[in-house]
Amino acid sequence: DDLNDLLATLALHWRIETSQSGAAAPIRVSAALSYEMQQIVREAVANAVRHGKASRVELALGQTGDALDVAINDNGSGYPADGPVISPVSINERISALGGRLHVESGTGGVRLDMRIPMGDGK
Repeated sequence: DDLNDLLATLALHWRIETSQSGAAAPIRVSAALSYEMQQIVREAVANAVRHGKASRVELALGQTGDALDVAINDNGSGYPADGPVISPVSINERISALGGRLHVESGTGGVRLDMRIPMGDGK
């Protein structure tokens, strides 16, 4: 629910479309992880709009065992075709600090961030 509210706020702020899909039931996480996820989503949306000129950002959430699976897709310009795909530094640092991993894909249809983050004991 926290991320739904955040996406609605970010859609108004950046004047873009946002959507969320995934788990049918809410995924319960600790307050600390909820806060970190909000910061990651906020940064991902800002990057998509500022750097990729995205007009739409989609968030997908799931749970595998005790890990949170998150995918953030945008319809922006993606990374330059002739350059490397570099993980966003602040997002990568946050995910690493949580013991998670980040995989970044880029193409002409935008950028996709795939994350797997341990949910820990604070569920």
